Amino acid sequence: MTAPSWSVRPARPAELPLCAGILAATARDRQVRGEPLWPPSALTTEHLTRQYPPEGFRLGWLDTQAVATMILLTADPEFWPDAAPGEALYLHKLGVRPEFQGRALARRMLEAALSEARSSGCSFLRLDTAWNRPKLRAIYDTFGFEERGRKTVHGYDVVLYELRV
Repeated sequence: MTAPSWSVRPARPAELPLCAGILAATARDRQVRGEPLWPPSALTTEHLTRQYPPEGFRLGWLDTQAVATMILLTADPEFWPDAAPGEALYLHKLGVRPEFQGRALARRMLEAALSEARSSGCSFLRLDTAWNRPKLRAIYDTFGFEERGRKTVHGYDVVLYELRV
C-alpha cells in the first residue's frame, strides 16, 4: 500500500468553507480537551474573509481530502508594526482536522509555509500564538522558531515567534 500523497496549495474561493470547517473542527476539539483556542463565531467563512484576504488561505491535502489549513499574509501590522515590507510571511490560523492529528501534519504545514516564504524572497516566517499554550508553543520551538517578544492584542496575551528563512 502506498502512502497518501501530500500537497499544500492556495485555497480556491469555493474552498474557503473547507478552511473554515477545518478551523472550526480544530477549535471544537481543543474546547473538548479543555484547551480553548478560537471562538466559534470567529471561524465562519464570512468572518474569516473579513479578517484575512482570501488569497492568504492555504489547504493541506492528503490525496483528495482537505485535512489542514493555514493563512499566510504578506504583512501583519497589528502584531508586527515595525516590520519592513516584504521581509516576512506571517502565519495565522494553523489547523488540522482532529481525526488527522498526530501525523505530523502541522509540521508539514509549517514546512510548506517556510518553503513559500523562501520562494517569495522573504527573510523570515513569523507568527504569534497564545502565551499560555505550552503544547502549541513547543511545536514552534521544536521547529526552530525563536521567541521575539510578548504583547497583548485585543485582550489576548501572545508570544511573537520568528524563524529565519
